[in-house]
Amino acid sequence: MTIKKVDQKNTKASGDLYVDDDSNELYVAYGKKRDDGSLTKISGISSYNTGWINRSDWTNVKMGTDTAKNADSNVTHSLAAALPSLIVNLFVSATGADSDCFLIGQFESNGATTTGYTLISVDTNNFTFQTGTSGLYYINSGGSATLLDAEDWYYKIIVYKAA
Repeated sequence: MTIKKVDQKNTKASGDLYVDDDSNELYVAYGKKRDDGSLTKISGISSYNTGWINRSDWTNVKMGTDTAKNADSNVTHSLAAALPSLIVNLFVSATGADSDCFLIGQFESNGATTTGYTLISVDTNNFTFQTGTSGLYYINSGGSATLLDAEDWYYKIIVYKAA
């Protein structure tokens, strides 16, 4: 998902997302435009970001908020919301920089390997991000499935909650 900062007065339709220029909060536009051209703000979005965390073992691990390399931990987001109320994105980067990252989708290669991930609810402030015993597959820039299992790369988990 890409969210661009736009002037809310130029938002075209109900359902568009925009970032408020004053507060930098993300909003969903809803309703008719006011006389001044602005839209009614229906909901802000709160978020939690782990920051880039280094790991070289992607197989059968719990990826969370512990910043020690290859540590297993839960994602502790403190957003006071159950897992069904959250949107969770996993980004991976070879260098730990936003400029070369990509979003990992829920992808299975075949029945011979256990890849992918599952999110498991712990409580309203924690969940487990569990990877498969063979790691994670992603689609590379050439369109091929590529296994992420022992690369010395970085991940970042961003959790969003509608206010």
